[in-house]
Amino acid sequence: MNNNEALLSDLREFIDFFIMKYKYENIGIIRKIRAKSGLNKDISEERWYELFISKSAINHCLKILLIKIFEDKNKVLPKLNTEGFKHWSKMVVDIENQYNNIYKMALKDILTISELRKAFKKSDYDVYVIDNELASYIINKLLKYDFDKITVQDVYRIIQILYNEHGELKYFYKPSPAVDFINELIEKKEILI
Repeated sequence: MNNNEALLSDLREFIDFFIMKYKYENIGIIRKIRAKSGLNKDISEERWYELFISKSAINHCLKILLIKIFEDKNKVLPKLNTEGFKHWSKMVVDIENQYNNIYKMALKDILTISELRKAFKKSDYDVYVIDNELASYIINKLLKYDFDKITVQDVYRIIQILYNEHGELKYFYKPSPAVDFINELIEKKEILI
């Protein structure tokens, strides 16, 4: 896949924006999650929150990326790619304020593909949501890419880079459903389609 560096840069910006936006939200809920889990107690509370939100941001980022990949590969009706936005722009007057709703529809549509349901399974990382601001930000970033030729190995490398940049994420708390999905594809030597 071409443009890996540009894509990584755009995904990093989204992750940084996500973290900045939610850094101080849901601290009480995350504190309860941490206490209830009993996992990673050797990590300071502040670092635990940082790792949790980073893993959540990457999980959300990967879910959006998977939706865009499957749309570009013509496996689901387009909503988040260029073709989808041409369609929605004709139907929606204030599309700038509807990105999160379009994302929710794309999310429901992707769940019709049974083998993808595992990647989109609800988890503690969904304590943060993709609102209109975040949806607009990432969708507009990804519109410039065509993922019809992307491989599972490309996506796996992207995840590994993002995980490594944020520290001990691989072994932190619970697995991320979207990341686990890609890891399983790699282990089984499967393709993305």
